[in-house]
Amino acid sequence: MRFGLRSFHSVTARLILGYSLLALASMAVLSLTIYFDITGSLSAESSVATRHLFARLDHTYRAQGGRALAATIDQLLQDGIDTDREIYLYAAPDHTLLAGNLTAYPAAVGMNRMQRALVQRNGQPSHALILATRYPDGAVLMVGWDLSNQTDMRRMLTQAMIAGSGVALLLSFLGAGIFRRLISAPIIAIRQTANQIGPGRLDRRLPPSRDEFAKLNDDINAMLDRIQSLVDGVRTVSNAVAHDLRTPLGRMRARLEAALQQPGDAKALAAAAGQTIADIDGLIQIFDKLLTIAQAETGAPRSQFIALDLNRLAHDLFEFYDLAAEDQGIALHLDPCPQAPVLGDRQLLMMAGINLLENALKYTPAGGAIHLETRLEETRAALIVSDNGPGIPPALFDAVRRPFIRLDPARQTPGNGLGLAIVSAMAQLHDGELRLEDNGPGLKASLLLPSA
Repeated sequence: MRFGLRSFHSVTARLILGYSLLALASMAVLSLTIYFDITGSLSAESSVATRHLFARLDHTYRAQGGRALAATIDQLLQDGIDTDREIYLYAAPDHTLLAGNLTAYPAAVGMNRMQRALVQRNGQPSHALILATRYPDGAVLMVGWDLSNQTDMRRMLTQAMIAGSGVALLLSFLGAGIFRRLISAPIIAIRQTANQIGPGRLDRRLPPSRDEFAKLNDDINAMLDRIQSLVDGVRTVSNAVAHDLRTPLGRMRARLEAALQQPGDAKALAAAAGQTIADIDGLIQIFDKLLTIAQAETGAPRSQFIALDLNRLAHDLFEFYDLAAEDQGIALHLDPCPQAPVLGDRQLLMMAGINLLENALKYTPAGGAIHLETRLEETRAALIVSDNGPGIPPALFDAVRRPFIRLDPARQTPGNGLGLAIVSAMAQLHDGELRLEDNGPGLKASLLLPSA
């Protein structure tokens, strides 16, 4: 596993370094805990054993005298119990050795305190824990515990800790390499997909995954789907705008040229100007609707939201379009629910309702019927417009929510395909949705909004 200078500036490299340091720190803490626990236990055992033996021999001396003390020391050295670790010395006031297994009197040993000292036991130097005392007659008693086993144990533990640290370091780098590969693989997949999308291949998607990156992949793929949808929408809008503007502009140009060829005919010139102004007004309306959709999609008007009653809004729509429907021979029915409170912009919601009703009036034949109703569906209030016209094929329900999508590919029928796009944008602005259903026959369009 190789790292360049730049690699250490990457998140992966920092994670690997942190992982390695954490592994080593954990190993060090565990090893030191075991080391001090074992050595502490051994030290405590030595101290307890030394004090116990000293108390026994001190009692013997004080109760029975020096001869009994010497005999007891000889007995302890021959009983085969811990004789390789026990240390005894009984010396005369002039330091003459009277009993024990020390071959020389350790002059550096102080009295009446536990201490470590280097002594000569059976002719060999030995580190020992010593407790000594001097009696009133000048005799000296020393009792100790050989620490050679503890020294060997500490050395073995130290070697084991060093070896364990080396193994832990090796495993940490090995684990870090595996960890780096596991993290780098999905990141590389994301980068490769991004590099493919950059030149324009918007259909590329991240592969499915079952690990922690699965949710990230799903979110990125959903974002790419949305981007592709928006790009497709922009292309569609661009083509539609070009088509819808070309025709009226060409018509205006031809009309003005014809009027200019008759400079003396004021009536023809006025008629051409009036028709041209009407066409320009139509184009302005198209751009106004596009601007409304853009503003709704950016969420700019949210600051104007107030508490509203969809029933009141439906009643106003009914009064506004009742006569227009009657003139077309269409029956308009109003069916409100007991209550339908929402939070929103009245003007924008009114615009959405107007587009739904105008769309229904446009396609409902004479003798047909339109139902305007409000409903409360769990946590959402709905403004519903149903007609019995030709309807929309279910396969196109998603498409007609986009601007300039029309059921007439030749674009011969009146309209510009912005009505349902405006309603969808208004629903999105209010955290709702536009739901389209087959009314059998006809279309059932529901503007669903969160209830207040």
